[in-house]
Amino acid sequence: FFLMIRRPPRSTQSRSSAASDVYKRQVKLASFIIIILIFIFVFIFIFIFVFIFIFILILVFVFILLFIFIFIVVFIFIIIFITVSYTHLRAHETGRNLVCRLLLEKK
Repeated sequence: FFLMIRRPPRSTQSRSSAASDVYKRQVKLASFIIIILIFIFVFIFIFIFVFIFIFILILVFVFILLFIFIFIVVFIFIIIFITVSYTHLRAHETGRNLVCRLLLEKK
C-alpha cells in the first residue's frame, strides 16, 4: 500500500493520545483515497465501454453504407451494360412473339 499508516504505540491509550488521532486521520485519508480511485476506475471503465460501443455502431453504419453503395453500383452496371436494346430483342423474336407484338402495336 502506498501510504505508510502508523499505528499508535501499545503503551498509549487508543482514544485520547495524539498518536491515535494521527492514525485515525491516516485511515480516513486512505479510505477516502481508495474510494476516489474506485470512482476513477469505474468512470474510466464506463468511458471505455461507451467508446467501444459507439465505435462498433459507427463500423456497422459504415458497412451498411458500403453495402448500399456497392448495391447501387452493381445495379447501375447491370442497367447500363447488361440491358439489351429493343432492336436486339426484335432480332431474336419468334413467330408467335412477332404476332403478339404486332397485335399489341395495332391497338
